[in-house]
Amino acid sequence: MKGWHMLQRGRLRNISIQKKILVNMTLLILLPLLIYYIIFHTYSQNTKQKEIRLIQQLNQQATEGIDLYINDMARLTLQPLYNRSLRTVLKEADGLTSKDENPDVWDMTQNESNNLINSMRLTKKYIHSVFLFNRQGQMVNYSLSSEQLVQPYSPSQEDWFQRSLVSNGTEIIAGATEIPNTIPKVTNGQHFVFPVARGLKDIDSGELLGVIGLFTDISLLRDVCSKISSTAGEQIVILDKSNTIVYDLNERHIGLHASQPDLGLAFLQGIDVSGANGQLLKVPGGNRYMMVSRIPSAEWTFVRIIPEKALFGDGQQVQNRLILLIFAFTVLSLVMSASISYGIIKPLKRLIESMRRIERGDLTIRLQVNSNDEIGNLSKGFNKMINEIERLINDVYLTSMREKEAELNALQAQINPHFIYNTLESIRMTARMKRDMDTASMISTLGSLLRYSINTRNRVVEVKEEIEHLNNYIVLQNRRFGDKFELVLDIPNDLLSLKVIKLLFQPIVENAIYHALETKDEKGVIKISGFAGREKMWFDIEDNGKGMTSEQLEELMRHINDEDSFAQGSRGIGLRNVHERIKLYCGEGYGLRIESKPELGTIVRLELPVRGVLAPQELPKI
Repeated sequence: MKGWHMLQRGRLRNISIQKKILVNMTLLILLPLLIYYIIFHTYSQNTKQKEIRLIQQLNQQATEGIDLYINDMARLTLQPLYNRSLRTVLKEADGLTSKDENPDVWDMTQNESNNLINSMRLTKKYIHSVFLFNRQGQMVNYSLSSEQLVQPYSPSQEDWFQRSLVSNGTEIIAGATEIPNTIPKVTNGQHFVFPVARGLKDIDSGELLGVIGLFTDISLLRDVCSKISSTAGEQIVILDKSNTIVYDLNERHIGLHASQPDLGLAFLQGIDVSGANGQLLKVPGGNRYMMVSRIPSAEWTFVRIIPEKALFGDGQQVQNRLILLIFAFTVLSLVMSASISYGIIKPLKRLIESMRRIERGDLTIRLQVNSNDEIGNLSKGFNKMINEIERLINDVYLTSMREKEAELNALQAQINPHFIYNTLESIRMTARMKRDMDTASMISTLGSLLRYSINTRNRVVEVKEEIEHLNNYIVLQNRRFGDKFELVLDIPNDLLSLKVIKLLFQPIVENAIYHALETKDEKGVIKISGFAGREKMWFDIEDNGKGMTSEQLEELMRHINDEDSFAQGSRGIGLRNVHERIKLYCGEGYGLRIESKPELGTIVRLELPVRGVLAPQELPKI
């Protein structure tokens, strides 16, 4: 066998690729089948995934809609807490006050209470009724949509009412129930609702006054489930946390426990709802799939059960037959072409292995050329390509790596303040809600400073924008230090519209406050003067601080101008930053100079071109 393979290899070595392809034409018998299978399989999988995603989206829409409605109901039950008339009615129902003390006021109070109950019922389409009970479960007030209450309704023994009494004012959502003693009844003798209730406490004393119950018609769940039900034999069930059915498309099951054998839902007992949320799962012991979702506000479970045939159709059966057909042709083709393919595959494997070694960084590999056919020519071209790569790597690759490293370092050095700004906005709204307007104003000003810094699209701004930013900064510093600083501006109007680089003045003013004015007993004055010539403009930032000696000034200028010296300490970071950016954007002939004398303050002079900074396409990316 080994000798036969060597003989075949020798014969095929100098045969052209074209002849080798002709020898292996028999393989093409598999190509149409394989292509068809791939297309069909891909289409089938995509169709399945689309169907699953559609079900997930519909389930999500349904559960989110129910959850949103229940949350709205829960918020609606808070209204009575802030209605004095309704609280008065509840107190009278428990004997805490007497309507005989002031009959006229009592009638008006009763009317206001009735109006509130009726308006709550009319707030949402599916609200069936609103009931107000005292602590003993006696009905104090109510509003029904279309039915009439024959006798008073008392839920004192119902679980949701008992839980409302001890829930410390938290909303209680229960499963499906019926309100007795109402007419007319529906034709099947049952009219289900589900309550959203809350124990009402006096906002002054904290004493429990009674319970408000909002009863939602089960038609809400019917409409939601009917809209997403799209296949024959589909089952949609909503369960409460005790696995009692809140709603089923077969409404005769409402109120029954899922464990009852005739319902076929006993398998739900072992499902981890939190782990299976939104996933498509196979129903044990049958050709059905289910998708389980949570309705968190009510602690309900939304279960959608779909027959496998309705979900995936007959595609799986067709695919299985196609696989058998392809397998039969594959076996036949492999037997016929096993020996012929060897002479083609081996040199290609050598080429692939060499490529993999190059991928791992081994550029010393070279292919041995043993033939003059297409593979031999490919091997020669491969060796030539490696030589060219080896030549270019020092000129291109290493340079590119250094550029990437510099870009990475620059990106790592950037600070993205979006999170800080968003957090400050949340704090500002909280302060406004608590009527702490001073804090809200300070946070708003600080947010403006951050927003100005966040906007990296405009590195060049007008002078008046810089002045506005500086005013915000001074406002914050005066809030902190008690109006200790005064900003004096002496800038002609025709300079305000000229262009300068962003964050030009604020770092210098911040440096003056920190080093010269913060510890000063008297009021700190910062004066900014501006003037311009034909080609240049100047801005003087002057303070009345303690100033510097000539030695201190000399050392500061050395820190600003000497990169190596600056790297050893943090003094003058803001001044150096401004100085370097002016030179970067405007040219080497521009920058800042400092004049200072002890006890006479300091003047920082900025020298800039009147023409502005470089054109946007010339600006460096920093």
